[in-house]
Amino acid sequence: MSCQITCVGWVKQGVAKETPDKTGDMQGIVENVNVFLVFRDETEDGEVLDDDDGVASAQELSDETGAPQEQDETDHEKLDKDELAEYGLDKYDEEDTDTTNLGDSLAGLTVYGNNEEDPYVTIKDTDQYEREDFQIKSNDNLVVTGRAEKDCCNLEIHVYNNEEDSFYVHHDILLPAYPLCVEWLNFDPNPQEGTGNYAAVGNMTPVIDVWDLDVVDCLEPVFSLGSKKITKKKKKSKKGAAAESAVEGHSDAVLDLSWNKLVRNVLASASADNTVILWDMAQGKPASTLTLHTDKTEHF
Repeated sequence: MSCQITCVGWVKQGVAKETPDKTGDMQGIVENVNVFLVFRDETEDGEVLDDDDGVASAQELSDETGAPQEQDETDHEKLDKDELAEYGLDKYDEEDTDTTNLGDSLAGLTVYGNNEEDPYVTIKDTDQYEREDFQIKSNDNLVVTGRAEKDCCNLEIHVYNNEEDSFYVHHDILLPAYPLCVEWLNFDPNPQEGTGNYAAVGNMTPVIDVWDLDVVDCLEPVFSLGSKKITKKKKKSKKGAAAESAVEGHSDAVLDLSWNKLVRNVLASASADNTVILWDMAQGKPASTLTLHTDKTEHF
């Protein structure tokens, strides 16, 4: 299965942070892995295994089985010398009189103390381009794409600059499921945070995940809408009607999303369960559910 771009979203200029934040989650993972490797090398008694433990030495084996015959060792040594004689290894360290002295060949070279003094080095700071690529400029646009390749799904944040004719992946977010739709929004249910730079992603599960685009290497969404529980039909009641267990949100894949820019806390979602839900993101719950559709709703 080749790489697929499953959905695309557009982020206008001026909403992203100039320098995105970096989380410490990856550092914690590295530390946990190092601790695991240390414990793996320990025995049940808490002693660290030695590299020589459990390996018998050649002297011990010779003591048990008897010393090898000196005549056999002499024959092997003669055979090895005859095989290596043709390569002339005994003369390997001898100097070649025809070789030019290295000092003479480097006599005409000019050496500078640092890059600032060297006129031929145009990039004085080697980290200059890395910092420029990580920084998001005021005239940059962001293009958010859902990418699926085999069992790996990512949300890639591209930087597009029309004036500089540049387009590259700034960072990506590992997704838990196959992405089907993406919608940009700036509403944060936390009143202390105010506005933000977020992307709501609908996938093959009933849950809508909202990710922070201004954070690099984030492992968890800012918040999620819906539940992974699937609606199950209960046994028929005495009246003959089939009652269904209560589920907050959709019961199937989310196919499309639309954010209300005027009423910023409202997000609409269309699902394969034939319903459309208007979410109140301030409460994290559905405000209204439309059930008049007879087939799955793929677009608004």
